[in-house]
Amino acid sequence: MRTISLLAHPVHPLSEVRDITVFLQQDGANLQLHYLLQGQIDRLRLPPPATPVRRDGLWQTTCFELFIRTGETSYEEYNFAPSGEWAHYRFADIRKRIEDDTDTAQPDILVERTDTRLQLQVSVPLPAGAIALGLCAVVDTIDGGLGYWALHHPATQPDFHHFDAFALRLA
Repeated sequence: MRTISLLAHPVHPLSEVRDITVFLQQDGANLQLHYLLQGQIDRLRLPPPATPVRRDGLWQTTCFELFIRTGETSYEEYNFAPSGEWAHYRFADIRKRIEDDTDTAQPDILVERTDTRLQLQVSVPLPAGAIALGLCAVVDTIDGGLGYWALHHPATQPDFHHFDAFALRLA
C-alpha cells in the first residue's frame, strides 16, 4: 500500500484542512483508494448522504477525485462525493470528453466522518493501458471558500486536467 500526501494549491489554502492523505493499493485489475481528510470537519460544506447514483457537477463542492492517464492524450476521471454519489468520465484529450462513457459500474463507496476526520474508501477498475494517476480533492467550506489538493499543481490556477498533474507513474 502506498501512502500519498496531497498538496494544497498555494492560491487557495484553507485553514480548516490540516492535511489530506490517500492510501492506494493496486489489487489485480482494481485500485483500492482510501482518502483521509483531517481538519475541522464541522467547518466544511459536505453534501448530505444520498442514494449512491451517478451525478454530474460533484466537483462544485467537497469531493475526492481520481484521474487515470490511459494514453498519449487520453484519460479517465472519477469524482467521489461524501454523499455516496459518484461520476466517471472518459476523455480523448484535455477536456475533450467522450460522450459514450455511461457504461461504468457503480463503485462501492464507504464514508466515515468524525469531528476531525472525513474518510472515503472506494475501489475502481484500472483501465487497460493505465500509465499514470492524478489524485486530488476539492474542499468547500461553510464560509464559501474552495480549496484544491493534488499530487502536483503545475499551473498558477488549479487544473486537475493538466497532464503534469498526473504525477504518480504506474509500473
